[in-house]
Parts: sequence; structure tokens; C-alpha cells
Amino acid sequence: MGIYLRKNSPYFWMAFKFPGKKQIRISTGTADKKLAQKIYIAKRSEYQKVDYEFEREKIKLKDLMNKYLEIYYKPSRESNKNAIYIVKKIHEFFGEVFVNEVSVDKIEEYRAKRLGDGVKQSTVNRECSLLKSIFNRGIEWGKCKENPVSKIKFYSEKEFRRTKFLDKNEKIKLLNGCSLTVKRIVLTALLTGMREGELLNLKWSEIDFNTRLIKISHSKGKKIRHVPMNSELENVLKSIPSVSDYVFGTQKGKAKFSLYRKPFEKAVEQSEIKDCVFHTLRHTFASDLIMKGVDLKTVAELLGHSTTVMTERYSHLSKEHRQMAVDLLPNIFYHTGITLPIFESKENTKSS
Repeated sequence: MGIYLRKNSPYFWMAFKFPGKKQIRISTGTADKKLAQKIYIAKRSEYQKVDYEFEREKIKLKDLMNKYLEIYYKPSRESNKNAIYIVKKIHEFFGEVFVNEVSVDKIEEYRAKRLGDGVKQSTVNRECSLLKSIFNRGIEWGKCKENPVSKIKFYSEKEFRRTKFLDKNEKIKLLNGCSLTVKRIVLTALLTGMREGELLNLKWSEIDFNTRLIKISHSKGKKIRHVPMNSELENVLKSIPSVSDYVFGTQKGKAKFSLYRKPFEKAVEQSEIKDCVFHTLRHTFASDLIMKGVDLKTVAELLGHSTTVMTERYSHLSKEHRQMAVDLLPNIFYHTGITLPIFESKENTKSS
């Protein structure tokens, strides 16, 4: 390989080949042999850099994942433990592989393995979503060339979305089964639709009793939103003793959700309410609003959804209430004196 003369061309041509690649043959654009030689060396180096810059900086998948966690996650945070757990599971499966060795087929094997372990499809989606983010950052950092996870079709979660909500009797049963401490956080969740993390991160400084607004600054989408409080919620919040900066904290500071989870689950069990988890309270908040006639856009804003796509799962609940709404329209014919003939239906005609 090198430079050479070619028939029907006044210029020197160059040819070079790298392992696993097709042979490259291009003109140097010059008849000067010394200049052609220099162009060949420069061009060869250029192609080598393009094709091998990632090979020269080989990095193992576990190291890339650890770097990602180091930058974007803090182990001290309760909410980050899930990401650390996912990385651990991915490493257990893939082992000491380099990032360029992670193929689409291997990821599919990982997904099948996780499903075989009894993990839900939604959980597998969360795990692959994190791996996808890791590869995207790896590309930005120049540690990998492509993202194999982007070629994977994620499982549909429409059928598995939890839309359980509590009716009036279930709410009463649940609240009666809760201790006073748990009852306060349950009521706040029912009256605001706030998530677990949002409730635990809520500070007294973010509650304004004058404007009757709650500022939620630790939302899932990392966007600040404000939720208004009604008189019932105001009374609930004012009944909570202030022992730290956090509304639902302890004297040591922010509480872990385990403080509330077990007592909550015990109350659910005693109340004999099926398929009820803490997130059900958020669904109940949304469902109550929809059934009271509140539009999807407003509900989406209160829940912190950027669009109404996630909120539309509750739209079927307003069907009966939409019927009640149109039944309230005035009787046009009665006020105008217009009458219309009434014809028998086809079914009635046949029976007669």
C-alpha cells in the first residue's frame, strides 16, 4: 500500500487499508511524487484517526457507568439508590466488556434475562433507559462511537400503567387505619397529587399561607411548579409540628420514605384495599379533579406533566360527567315553541 501511478491519470494515487475495513483508493491530486507521498501520510493518518480514535481510548462499560454515576448521581441521595442498583445489575450481566463490545443482541439477551428473573417490562425499560443515557454521555465524552440501546424498541407500558384510584369509602378506611403522622402525609398527597420525593423534599419555606401556594422545587422533571392549597389542606399543614426545615422531616432533617412506607402499607392491608400503593394517592387526586369537571390541561399542570399525554389516561373518568354537563343545557324547543314529529324506531316498527 502507498502511492502509485494510474493509467489515464496524470496524478499519483494512494491506497491504504485497515483491518476489517474496505481498501481505500483516492487521488492525491498532484503529479509531484514527494508531495504525493506527504499527502498520502497525512491522509492515512486522518482516516486512521477517524476509524480508530475510539479504539485507542478503549474503556470498559463498568468504568463508563461509574463515571456517569460519579457526575450525575450522589450516593447519599435516597432517590439515586435505584440508579446504583441498575448499574450493578447491568455489570453483573455484561461483566468486564468494553463499550464497543456491547451489541444490540447482547442487550436483547440482557432484557430477556431480566424478564426471566421476574422483573416487569416497565422496570426493564427503566434500566435500558439509564444505559441509553450512559452511552449518550459516552459519545459526548469521546469514549464510544455509537449507542446500541438506541436501536432497541422499548416495551409498551400502556397496558401496565397503574390507574387505580380510591373512592370515598376507601379513602375513609385508609385514613382511619393510619397513625396521625402518616395520616398527615396521606392527606397532603390526596390534596396535592405530590409524589413521594416531592413530599419528602418539601420545606416550610416553600409553603406560603398568605398566597395559599406550595412551591414544588424537587419535581421529577426538574421544573418548579406551584400547587394551590384549599382550606382543608391548609388545616392539615398547620397541624404538623415544625421539628426541622422539612415539613415531613424529623429532628435529624429530611426523613427517608421508609419512615412512612411500612405504616402506610399496614394501613392499606388492614383496610383490605387491593392494588393500592402510595402513588395511588396521586392518581386519586387526578381522578377526583377529572370527575369534578376540571380540564386535562389544568390537571396536567397541577401534576407537573409537561403535556396532557400522561394525563389522558384519566379521560375516561369524565364520560359520565360530560353527559351530566350537556344535560344541563336549556331546552331550546320549549322556549321557542318549536315542535318536531317523533317517528317510531325501526326496532319498534318491526315489533309491531
